[in-house]
Order: sequence, then structure tokens, then C-alpha cells
Amino acid sequence: MRAGLVGSGIGPSLTPDLHESEGKAQNIDYRYERFDTSSGRWNGAPLSEILDYAEKHEFVGLNITHPFKVHVCQLIDRLEGAAAHIEAVNTVVFRDGRRIGHSTDYSGFREAVRHSSLPLSGQKIAQFGAGGAGAATALALVDEKVSALLLVDTDRERADYLAAQLTRVRPEAEIGAATPEGIDFKDFGGVVNATPFGMHTYPGQPFDLPAFNPSAWVADIVYRPLETELVCAAREAGPSGPQWRCNGTQPGHSRLQAPDGPPTGHFENEIGICLIAGPTGLGGRRMRERGETCSNLCSECVLVISARRVGRFIPFGAWPS
Repeated sequence: MRAGLVGSGIGPSLTPDLHESEGKAQNIDYRYERFDTSSGRWNGAPLSEILDYAEKHEFVGLNITHPFKVHVCQLIDRLEGAAAHIEAVNTVVFRDGRRIGHSTDYSGFREAVRHSSLPLSGQKIAQFGAGGAGAATALALVDEKVSALLLVDTDRERADYLAAQLTRVRPEAEIGAATPEGIDFKDFGGVVNATPFGMHTYPGQPFDLPAFNPSAWVADIVYRPLETELVCAAREAGPSGPQWRCNGTQPGHSRLQAPDGPPTGHFENEIGICLIAGPTGLGGRRMRERGETCSNLCSECVLVISARRVGRFIPFGAWPS
């Protein structure tokens, strides 16, 4: 079985090792490959060439990360679930000669916040970043009934486009767009970093924490490194500072952790919502509710990999709605 990760600057990614080590533990002949468009064999390769290669060589699917989550939508046959609303994809499945796009960014982020004590309902939230991952986290925040969501991006046109897109699918939501300059963030209850800032290839922070109310929480979707500059700054703010941090809706991890507590979220562990493939079947939702483990891993499952080897398997179609 072959799958892979497509992105730029993904050399340090832990996703291949995470997939292959879990495959080995489950006695699967499983290869998970990098398609890094910034170096090596695939340097400068067009995304279409990578998808064609993977399909020709019978990959079951691909995880898609920065900067291709929006562009890939032009190269696939059908969007399912949240991906159809936000037109951004982080998982492509090859099935019956068709390319099907999903967004586990949305399901991972939303499920993680549902299992945390993050105060969302009725709160005014600022999100920095209006790209592919930002589209997914923004829709998740809206669906968790925040009172208002402000999309902040240095590219105002991009922020406006996402705000309009989300308003079309969630007309009851209050969604605004802005650039970072001249905004008073003191009345926001929380802030999400959905930009690449904090990744190894994009060091730094997307905003200054002192601009926010000391009681606000902060979430960071960057998971590599796990301790981003933003997360470290939030911790240093002390007990009165941001209360939560969230690392990762990229292919690999979706984690919420209190500064002084254990990780929470999917299945009470740091986890990866990661592709293996396939049609619905195996009663995935029922298994998840009963906390069971799939004993017959095959190409008809989606593997939810845990850093602690929880190893639960959920087929597509059984993702949280």
C-alpha cells in the first residue's frame, strides 16, 4: 500500500515516519512518501504531475499540505463534506478512477475543540490566515457557534473572499475580514493562528500576544515544531495569559493541550487523522463510539494514528459532521 504527503518545505515532517511505524505495528506493507516541491526529485514539479504520478503508480491517496490545499481542488473530480463548502482539501483519495477530496483539517480541528473546554460559543474570535487550512478552521469555528469571527490576513482580497465564501454557506454567521493594521483586539475572547508562521520554514509569530486581552485563549495549528514561538510566548504569559494551545490540523496531528494539563481531543490523545483510503464500510462510526480497534486493516479503511498507538480505524463517510 502506498500513500504520500505533498507540500513545500516538508523535509522535517514527521508524517511519513508516523504512518510507516504504525503500518509496521499493524503488520501492513505500507510506504508513505514525501513529494516536496522545494527540494529533491520533485523540486519545482507542478501539482498535476505529482497527482498523475501517484495515480499511475496505484497510490491509495495523498495528504495535501501548504501551499496546495486550494489549488488541488482544480485537479480532482469531487469534493466531499466540508471540502465542498470551503473549496480546500488536505486529503485526496484515488477510488475507481476518480479523485475525491476531503478536509480532515475541518473535522480534526472541530472534534478537538469539542473535546476540550475551550470557550467558543458566543465568543468573538480572531483568526489570522485565510488560506486552505484557515478556511477549514474558520468553518469549524462558525459551526461551533462563535458570536463573530474576524478573518485577518495581510492579503485583504483573500480574507474578503473567504469571508464571502463562508457567508454563502453559513448565512446566519457574523464573519468579517481585515488586515492586521489598526485593529483593537482587546475584546476578542480567543485567537487562532492559521498561517504558516511558526513552521521551520516560516519562523516567527503572526501577531503580538500583548495586543489581546490577557484572558484570551490562543490556538496554533502548526504542529512542527510542536513548541512554536507562539505557543512558547503564550506559556510565558503566565497563568493569566492564553489558556489553551492547539497544535496541528496539518496531516498528522490535531491536539489541544492546557498549559498545565495533559493533551485532550480525539480519543484523549495526540493523534493524526491520516489517510489510508477507501469506501465506507466496517461500521466505522459504531466502532468509534464503542472505542473498538479495527482488527482487519485494509485499503478500505482510514487510519487514525495515535502517537500512543491507540490505532482506531474510521472509514470515510464516518467523519464527524
